[in-house]
Amino acid sequence: MEPFFWTLVNALTEKDFERVMSKYAEKGKAPARYLDKIPHNKWAEYAFPGARYGRVLSNIAEISNAFLKDARRMAPLTLLTTIEEWGMGKFAERSTRAEARVDEFTAAATARFVQEEAASREYNVVVSTNRAGSWSGLVKHPLSHSADHEVTITIPFETQLHRPTGLPYLSATCTCGFPQDHLMPCRHAIALASRCKLAPRRLVDEAYTTFALQHTYSNPYPVVSTAGLEPDANVLPPSKKRKVGRPRTKRMEAGDGKGKKRQRCGSCGGFGHLKSKCPRV
Repeated sequence: MEPFFWTLVNALTEKDFERVMSKYAEKGKAPARYLDKIPHNKWAEYAFPGARYGRVLSNIAEISNAFLKDARRMAPLTLLTTIEEWGMGKFAERSTRAEARVDEFTAAATARFVQEEAASREYNVVVSTNRAGSWSGLVKHPLSHSADHEVTITIPFETQLHRPTGLPYLSATCTCGFPQDHLMPCRHAIALASRCKLAPRRLVDEAYTTFALQHTYSNPYPVVSTAGLEPDANVLPPSKKRKVGRPRTKRMEAGDGKGKKRQRCGSCGGFGHLKSKCPRV
């Protein structure tokens, strides 16, 4: 059931969501009904308002949880100092890496764009509109029986100029849902852009550019020192109750790992009870 759940969470379109939900219901009607009662915009990516850049996180604190695993055992003042120093070190490391980058996009964005651009060469394109400011068409794979993809490319009303070409950035929508969520062109949008003699790189949102990355780290990190503070002996670290079993050494990300082991009856083979409480005995 767990793989079906995460497929539901990551579905980019309502059509894909409903298709997976129907399969999920075949595996277990009760869990499917339970999930369907929860508003989809609370947990399903297709229903989230705005772009999510392919990320499904409850909050930004998820980034530092792995680091805090050991630091949280410290006294409060030492804990705050350790967090501050860790943040300064990370900022300096990423700032140096960003400043040294000379490519147009960040490393992750470049890798994803190259992957989609290579895949776009396998598609055939039927252009329906090809005029300045608006391009649309049907993109299909010659060897696949999946549905064709409808792609539209426009120039946003308010946009900056794409620095390498001096032309405005472009915006794409596709029935696959990828460009709307990631603000990056899918293989279908790249195929249409190439067919219409447009530079596909203009479809990558400015947030993925090296310029934006360097601008993020342009302001200096505020330095905070605790050298002049006097420790208070009455302030102690929070009490922590030791859990049963061996402590986990590696943090488990959402969607990873195995689910709880289900009880199985040794008499009837059913789940949810043991042999001693089997209703058939």
